[in-house]
Amino acid sequence: SEELLPWANYDHPVEDSYGRNLIYENEHFEVMVMSWNPGDMSAIHDHGKTQWGCVQIYGQAEHATFKVDEEAIYTLSRETLQSGQIIHVNHSLVHQMGNSGHNRFLSLHVYGINQVENVPQHGVTADSNLYYAYESSIAKVSGGAFFALDKEGIDAKLNGPKADFPTHIRDYTETVKRLHMAYMAKDSYSMSEDYLLLKEGLYHSYHLELLKENLELQIDKNGHAKDSVWWKILYKEIQAWSMLKDQIDGEENSQDSFHDYAAMYDALIGNPCLEDFMANYISMVFKQFVEDAETKTFLSLGCGTGLIEEYILENHGISKKNLFGFDLSNAMVDIAKKRIQAEQGDVLDLDPSIAQWDIAFTGLNVLHYVDHELFEESIQRTASIVRPGGFFFGDFITPDHIRWYPNFMTSSDSTILSLRSPELKESEGRMYMKSHIINLDFSKEKVFINDAGSHLRHLPAMHRVRALFEKYFTGSVHLYDAYSLREIAPHADSCASTRYFVVAKKKV
Repeated sequence: SEELLPWANYDHPVEDSYGRNLIYENEHFEVMVMSWNPGDMSAIHDHGKTQWGCVQIYGQAEHATFKVDEEAIYTLSRETLQSGQIIHVNHSLVHQMGNSGHNRFLSLHVYGINQVENVPQHGVTADSNLYYAYESSIAKVSGGAFFALDKEGIDAKLNGPKADFPTHIRDYTETVKRLHMAYMAKDSYSMSEDYLLLKEGLYHSYHLELLKENLELQIDKNGHAKDSVWWKILYKEIQAWSMLKDQIDGEENSQDSFHDYAAMYDALIGNPCLEDFMANYISMVFKQFVEDAETKTFLSLGCGTGLIEEYILENHGISKKNLFGFDLSNAMVDIAKKRIQAEQGDVLDLDPSIAQWDIAFTGLNVLHYVDHELFEESIQRTASIVRPGGFFFGDFITPDHIRWYPNFMTSSDSTILSLRSPELKESEGRMYMKSHIINLDFSKEKVFINDAGSHLRHLPAMHRVRALFEKYFTGSVHLYDAYSLREIAPHADSCASTRYFVVAKKKV
């Protein structure tokens, strides 16, 4: 790439989406060098009358391709290209490339045509289409594939195809990002009003309508994505949407990974799980294993927002003064304190000399978040704070839980959405399920995006879970399917729902 440096243009105007220099042209082909600073990105475009060509990358580049029909445009792929890779160009290629890394780089572009009589007056790539997908328009241009061109830079403006949500929101994001860079670089910017209006619209909740329209087509009745490629693209584009908001607003991620998630937790997880299966198994446990509930002390390990514990108080006779919960997340505890007695705490700090309890409880597979090396200790410590004659109950997930685990969850009013990308991981002979979670709250005028990051859950075999409870509780241990409430046989590796609960009694 050093031979291309004489044509480098890293100091291109900030309004331009990248640097662009012509090396050579004749009636059959043209050769150009593009310069890419970190953050530079082209608009979605084709190459005019080009029939053949190639692009060689001399750095790490982001590259996306698109399908354009008469009425629709959607993203086919978005990937990272490594230095030295070559992109084949033909007349049908509609793509976008840019620099999402930290180092600037150059790229060499060759575009050609066979029929000279078809060459426009301004060159092979003249009369190119820029697809401004966020507004469903096409800009005819004879220059660079730049975002937000003014009227002087456009030969003609036409109605364009409607974009699907991933294409729409990423194009909108990149347009606002480029305008934001120009706005921040200049005291007086001619497109300030356009930028402020577009920025205002980028995070408006009206985007929910298009997203829901797409999700209805792409998600099955069980919440699973029908097309894994489309799902990965959607995920990437929403992450880019979220990252720009953080850049513009100057926000930083909270040290508490559940901080922003806590406010949405009940709508997405707590209430649906309570209604789907938790209320039923809790009712069964109280009917079969609890007498004189008002006299029993109750400890919830990993109480979250306190929603489930509040339900137990209201429906199963436990006295509020006798119920206590703790959670690792301060944000969760802040919400839980409005419902129950709660503090920040860790199951590994349980001390029987401080207090013992008649009933210990964990909901929503809390113990799966404990490191596998500490899993046995967490059960041992839980057993240590249960009084003789008392018991533990709590729910778990099977090692094949991923077959149930949905890519998409929503609140009952469909204004809060959770997008999930799970995968099974193995480490040192242990199985884990890693889930990356993005939550979107459209319940107010402005959408709130919470990229909750990746969460890792240890997936111990069911027989190991049973054996550890038998080891430390010494009384009877029963496992039940959390949905059907049927008891699970000792030899079982899984159960129909992939969720089960344990009831472990402590000998008197």
